[in-house]
Amino acid sequence: MTTFERAHIPKLSAVIVYLRYAQLLVAIAVLGLTAYVVTYFAYSGAIATLIINVYYIVTINLHPVFFNYWAVIGLDIFALVFWLISFALLASEAAAWTVITHFGDNCAYSNTAYCYRKRALAQKPSTDYRTYRNAMAAGAALGGFEFALFVATLGLITLAVLKHRSTGGHCVPNPGANIVAAELRDQELLAPPQQYA
Repeated sequence: MTTFERAHIPKLSAVIVYLRYAQLLVAIAVLGLTAYVVTYFAYSGAIATLIINVYYIVTINLHPVFFNYWAVIGLDIFALVFWLISFALLASEAAAWTVITHFGDNCAYSNTAYCYRKRALAQKPSTDYRTYRNAMAAGAALGGFEFALFVATLGLITLAVLKHRSTGGHCVPNPGANIVAAELRDQELLAPPQQYA
């Protein structure tokens, strides 16, 4: 790959690459923790993070022609909002488990008599509700950390894009080639038809 093919990619700090890998590791940890309690609650912020970071890493390293910094910024904003909602929701659900008062009929009852069901509760009588609560609390804490990582990457990428645009950078791989191709197409459309003898 020549530098001409990568001219549309802003000069990104090496810190961003390390933050992306940290986001992947934290997302996998959160996915593992929440998979443990998935029969209670759905939590898919980790899967969205995996998809976003795979797009980023593949387009930076393997296929730079598909890199678009507007897409990266948009995906980071989406992930930022997603993680904010997800870790706050999981934290509130983990907090609800602190009010469990007793078990019965394959339910864990709260002091408001709400039944928290767990299919595996009958199969794992040694598993305590505190185990699920602690897994959710750890997932929420890691989700908050993931949110902070996305704040950092969004800030760093936004600064890099602003600097790139101030120096005349574009978001497409070769804007000059697109302009030349458009001019050639316009010339062909405006040229009088050739008559054949």
